[in-house]
This record gives sequence, C-alpha cells and structure tokens, in this order.
Amino acid sequence: MIEEYVLDTISEDIRNCAACDLRKYCKLPVSPYYHPFIHTSEIILMMIADKPSREEDTCNTSWFDREKEYVARLIYSIFPSKLTYFTYLTKCYCPPEKSLSAKTTKICRDMHLFKEITTIKPKFILTMGHLSGKILLSKFTKQPKYSDIFIDESYCLGYYKSPSVIFNESKKKEPEFINYLTKIKTTLTTRS
Repeated sequence: MIEEYVLDTISEDIRNCAACDLRKYCKLPVSPYYHPFIHTSEIILMMIADKPSREEDTCNTSWFDREKEYVARLIYSIFPSKLTYFTYLTKCYCPPEKSLSAKTTKICRDMHLFKEITTIKPKFILTMGHLSGKILLSKFTKQPKYSDIFIDESYCLGYYKSPSVIFNESKKKEPEFINYLTKIKTTLTTRS
C-alpha cells in the first residue's frame, strides 16, 4: 500500500467498524489524531488513552476534549506535534453507566489498536489510563506502576495516569508528567 494512505485506511476502518456493542452508544467510532502530512516512519510517540469522551464522540475527533488538549500541550512541550499519534484502546464512546467489558476491549485491541501499532511502529508507546496500561503491559508485569518504562526488542512502552487525572490535579501532576516525558525522551535518545 502506498505509505501516505496507510493512516487514512486505518482511520476509515475504525469509522466503519460495528464489531461490538459499543457502536450503538456512539455517533461514530473516533479515529486517531495525527499530523496530516506525517510519514509513519517519522512517528516517535504513540499516545493511547482508554476511551473517547462524549465530546470527542460528538465531533468525531481524537484527543479533542479539554482534558486531553491540556495533556497534548504538555506533550508538545517535549515532543514536536507532527511526531505524535493519538489514539484509544476502544474507539467508541462508552456511557458512564456502562463499563467496558473484556470482550469489547479485546475486539477493539485486536481489530484496530494492534494494527495501528504494527503499521506505525512508534519508537515509544505511552498508555494513559488503567485499562490501556493493564492490557498493553501485561506481558511485562501484572501490576504496572505509573511512570514505569518497559523496553523490549521492538518497543519502549510507558504507563501513566489518565488525561483527566493530570488535568484535574494539574498543579501537582503537571510537573510530574513533564519530568516523565523528559525521562521518555532520554530513554529514546540513549536507544538511538
């Protein structure tokens, strides 16, 4: 497939998905956010949150609510925006009264997220939230700790609190998160 169309194809596959019961709760599955002129080999950092918010579902844009925009600005202070890719473990909005089932997260992970990861091959994958961290880091540890970094032959992976925690506790969490992003950058520099 021609490189420039790979990310568009992934986004289209996500938008057309109806593989699980979450589809009936959302307007449209939320596609990932990435710089429109990026080549997949240039992506350094892949951010994975657990699920889109109602606001993101309404406008069908990834990382678009106040909390995630705040976190994205912090990320951009360390990593250039065009080198980052934002996505979710599950692509559909999940109402607060419904919890994400293991079946739903497995379907979305296997159909979309693993395809995103293997296509993009980011230098670092940062999971932000309990569920995405637990699922993606399970081969390294049963109980990942926030701010951990795991390295294997293919990827560097990290685990941090959800964007809503960073936003709601910004005075305390912002400096911690900036330090963690700096640690990620140092890890990537030493691996190069």
